[in-house]
Amino acid sequence: MDEAVLRRWVGLVVALLCFVAAVAAVRSGSAAEGVAATESATTAGPFAASTPPPAAPDPAVESPVPTVAGSRSAPQPSSGSSAPSSSASPAGARTAGVGLTRTGTVLRASPTSSGDLEVVERVRFAAPVTSVRLELRASPAPALAGVRPQVRDLQIQAGATPVVAPAEGPAEAPVVVRLPATDELTLRYRLGSTAVRSNPAPVGRVLLAVAPIVAPSATSGPVVLDVFGSGVRNLVCPALPQREQTCGARRGAAWTAGPVPARDATFVAQVDLPDPGAP
Repeated sequence: MDEAVLRRWVGLVVALLCFVAAVAAVRSGSAAEGVAATESATTAGPFAASTPPPAAPDPAVESPVPTVAGSRSAPQPSSGSSAPSSSASPAGARTAGVGLTRTGTVLRASPTSSGDLEVVERVRFAAPVTSVRLELRASPAPALAGVRPQVRDLQIQAGATPVVAPAEGPAEAPVVVRLPATDELTLRYRLGSTAVRSNPAPVGRVLLAVAPIVAPSATSGPVVLDVFGSGVRNLVCPALPQREQTCGARRGAAWTAGPVPARDATFVAQVDLPDPGAP
């Protein structure tokens, strides 16, 4: 055989053998991968394809940065909301008018389960005063004849200046309190022994006498009253002419009455008292 022809045949045989070896190697690798995948699925169970849970973040690195109130990134209140205040007044409380921005007295009262009234009395005088007379008024309502109110835990403030309250509040006789010259006066006290329980009546229903304890004067002006509490049912002004005695009306969370002339500023509230221990 010609030597050139022989070399050509040898080259073809070698090439064929290389090709066969390469195909065998590829098939062997695919089979091994298939076996490995099968074994993995068998041992891992139904969570084999799930993503492993992320590691817990390092708090020194990934803790969220707190939002500073008032910063641009802080959420802004909606148009119908306002920022809370530690000295916020009750819902429905007056923020202007008689006793606040105008001459006169505003009484703010809330009944307790015992029938006492927690009272804040604010007076704005037409001109500065250096003393006031504190007194208790008898109610002209026949149902409250003989009721003798008591003032306890009295605190007094003239403008922004606290004033020493008398050891004995007004009782049978008026008490005069000296003040630094001021046109604003605030008193806080507990008004007791004014509740009268009717019989027969629903359990807890009482009549409560309410009146300011700062005696009327030429500079004190008219009086308004706000009584807060879910049990308030009515409010009347027994010192007014009969046709005007039904003087109360619901206003937000309060029953309100007035302005009433200072000399006629006695009120009677009909209230269903909260049960002892109720919020």
